[in-house]
Amino acid sequence: MLKGSTQQELAWAFIDFLNEPENAARLARYVNYATPNRAAEKLLSREFLQNPVIYPPPQILDKSEFYEQLPARASKRRNELFSRLMSPGQSAHE
Repeated sequence: MLKGSTQQELAWAFIDFLNEPENAARLARYVNYATPNRAAEKLLSREFLQNPVIYPPPQILDKSEFYEQLPARASKRRNELFSRLMSPGQSAHE
């Protein structure tokens, strides 16, 4: 949510709604994606929870690479460079 949002109360209400176990489980089934909500997992079928595409087994996770959050300064610099690259006539070396 944006810091300056004029609809923060509504945004928090929506986040709360999505975090209710029934809604989180419904969303997980709809998007066919894992949920981090443990209470919602209790409402999902065994078939869903054992789907290796949705919940990869340990032997797959052990071979996986994960994105790590960059430090704030590096993230800011990356965003600046990306913006320059996406702007016509700009150089990333400026």
